[in-house]
Parts: sequence; C-alpha cells; structure tokens
Amino acid sequence: MKILSTLHDQIPSQKRCYVKVNNPPLGWSEGVGFVEKYDIINHLVQPSDNTLVGMCGPPIFEDAMRKLLLRAGFNASQYYSFAESDHVATRV
Repeated sequence: MKILSTLHDQIPSQKRCYVKVNNPPLGWSEGVGFVEKYDIINHLVQPSDNTLVGMCGPPIFEDAMRKLLLRAGFNASQYYSFAESDHVATRV
C-alpha cells in the first residue's frame, strides 16, 4: 500500500484507489468479497486513452481481473499488472 500512498501524494487528483478483500481486518471500511464488474464501473474510471488500471495479487486474481476489465470495456493497454513474485511491474 506504500506505493499507492506515494502515488496519491504525487498526483492526488489523478488517482483513484479501491481495495476489496475477502477476509477484512477489524474496522475495515472498504470492499469485502470478490471484485465484480460493478466494482470496476462504480469505483474506478471509465476506459479511455488516459486511463491505466494497476492491479496486483495472485495469478488467479489477476486472470479474473483481466476478464472483468475487458468486460467493462478496457483493453489490454489500459491495465498494468504488478508481479508480486519478482517485484517488477510487467505490462500485460
């Protein structure tokens, strides 16, 4: 989450962040459960040439997210996958 905080500090008006977890800690105030198309449409920006969605998580999560983003109208150049295994961002 540190990288998200850094991005927010650098470009607060150009970044939106929505976090959804399956097993939230006590006091969690964001989303709970699996990410759905509704979450993308209502919590992120609409697809455009100026939009980039970043995501990180296990491969099964990233596969599901790619499918959801495509169904929500994004194309492969509009999302970015952070590979946890090697801590290097890779373009999908």
